[in-house]
Amino acid sequence: MTKRLLIALASFTLLNTNASPTWAQARICTSSDFQACKSCAQLEAAVDLKQPNAGDYYRGAEWNGLYTAYVLNCPIIAAKLIKAGANPSSGGLFGSMIMTVADKWPHNNKRVNDAWAALLFVSGVGLNTPLNEGEKKSTKEILVEESSYKPAYPDLLNLFQR
Repeated sequence: MTKRLLIALASFTLLNTNASPTWAQARICTSSDFQACKSCAQLEAAVDLKQPNAGDYYRGAEWNGLYTAYVLNCPIIAAKLIKAGANPSSGGLFGSMIMTVADKWPHNNKRVNDAWAALLFVSGVGLNTPLNEGEKKSTKEILVEESSYKPAYPDLLNLFQR
């Protein structure tokens, strides 16, 4: 009985060409949906250097080009964004790239995070640098609000105490 049901469902799906469920539609990597980017090449094509801070805040993270470059480990794209005027402190966890590089996810590799922290550090950001997120808070203000936050790499967080 179960086998017949599966065959019937498969036949219906194949025959029903008018059906277009939204869950089956592929997302496209664009500056309005950086989460859909799966490679540095896709991200580079999606980034708009005329709007280097473009992105959306979604589920506790600011998904902008800089944060996506971090997630995909594309430091050259990050450098291009920063050179084009992207705020190097803005993006990622709670909208703070500093808090993001002080955490393990997604790389779980201290050397990778060290390199990203260095990129941000030479860009001149610190805990008091305003973010693009909402009210222009700083990482320092977010750390006070999110008192339960514990960085995986406290030395990287401390690097930005200027």
